[in-house]
Amino acid sequence: MAGGYQICSRKPHRFYEVMCVCDPDFHPGRGLCILSWTPGMVQAETRLNTWALRATMLGSRPPTSPRNVRERNLVLRWSKELFCEGVPISFKPSDRRRQAKSTKVCFFTKLSLDGLPHHIWEEEAVRGIVNELEGELVEMIPAEDACCLGLFAWFENPGNLPLMTELQVVERPGSGRPSMARGASANSAPAEALRSKQCLTYDIFIHVEEVVNPTLLNISDPIDDDKDEDVTRCNTFDC
Repeated sequence: MAGGYQICSRKPHRFYEVMCVCDPDFHPGRGLCILSWTPGMVQAETRLNTWALRATMLGSRPPTSPRNVRERNLVLRWSKELFCEGVPISFKPSDRRRQAKSTKVCFFTKLSLDGLPHHIWEEEAVRGIVNELEGELVEMIPAEDACCLGLFAWFENPGNLPLMTELQVVERPGSGRPSMARGASANSAPAEALRSKQCLTYDIFIHVEEVVNPTLLNISDPIDDDKDEDVTRCNTFDC
């Protein structure tokens, strides 16, 4: 049983017990996901920086969030002066850098997506595709023809970009497949609606055209053989 639904009523074959889908033993140790800023994130950070505080205490805790700027500043002045069962409570201003570490995406890359349907030639959709490729979209290049969509993006390692990727686009409601109505329970939903979600899959070819490489390049000098110079160089590839 999972999530209240019957997944399998019979004991699976031993082979499937070992090679089951989503087995944690077969997951990579680490992954990478790059997130683009959205207008909602900007608004949320503005609200948090205006009146939110970070409160830390042990055990269960009552509501402590201030409701306006005046209450926020008043609570902040009482940091470590309030106690819960003898444990001091610390209040700190909201900060997006807390619990994060600083990293970099170093490779500014020009690439083109070949085979992308034209209804997806839209900035937010393309930004999502680039995020899935572990990159951050900078700019879409105005198309000279209807074959390829060019763009500039930052990547952690453009060498990891695949030559081709499958783009799955989930079909909208009402496209012919059954879907659960709002407020409907899982027991009353059509069985087919709980088994799958219709998608259209496109084969997208990825052409890496240029990569600006900022890594340190050692240049020997007749006077100083140990001199290192940071030389930004552009690697161009035949597409």
